[in-house]
Amino acid sequence: RGTSWTIGTVLRPRWVPGLTLSADFFNLRLDDTIVPVGLATIVQTCYDSPTYPDPSPSVGVNTCKQFSRDSGFQIQNGYQAGFLNLGAIKIKAVNFSGDYTLNLGSDKLILHGNAYYLINYDTSSSGNFDDTQASAGSRARPSLKTQFSMRYEHDGIYGQVTWNRESPTRIFSSGLPATNEQYPYTRYPTVNNIDMALGMDIDKSFRLQLAVSNLLDQTTVGDLGYRFADYYDQIGRRYKITATTRF
Repeated sequence: RGTSWTIGTVLRPRWVPGLTLSADFFNLRLDDTIVPVGLATIVQTCYDSPTYPDPSPSVGVNTCKQFSRDSGFQIQNGYQAGFLNLGAIKIKAVNFSGDYTLNLGSDKLILHGNAYYLINYDTSSSGNFDDTQASAGSRARPSLKTQFSMRYEHDGIYGQVTWNRESPTRIFSSGLPATNEQYPYTRYPTVNNIDMALGMDIDKSFRLQLAVSNLLDQTTVGDLGYRFADYYDQIGRRYKITATTRF
């Protein structure tokens, strides 16, 4: 289950025809996420439950049946550990977007920009955030992702170039940025890449397009990514030809 709220605005200034600007703030919390647990958590959720000896209403499974004790009150071999609905996630982020269309006679120039800034991405195995693990700014979740594209259309032919950028990121340890005492390298560099597309409308019902993804052939994330096998894109540059028809 989750709760969220969003604040956003859209601006279309009359004195700049074709321009649209937008901004959105996201605040999201997910509760009862499924997380792996060990024996200690299994025992705790059993005995601390207000519905003992069956904590199913609060954790989704009867953990009291996953272990047994011998005559000395010691836990016997053969207990079961697994996954419980105990975790939680909190996310805060801001997204900015802009679009501008410029008509040049029968031609058209379309500009698009987007910036996504991740403020917080916190996880908790207990669900109470007394064991918060932060990861905003890590390799998996860069703090800032930006994209800018330019598309030009002329007489049924169009070309588009898209620049993708991810901000520098860090190695995290126990929910905090790692130090040089922990790792000899702690920072991943900025990642830049370009996608391109060229297409043609043969007629009103048929279109051909050639797309090139990862034009710069980025695979690992800089020297640190090469050393630790951290990939931006394991495949690298690739091409795709598509044909679209309408009936």
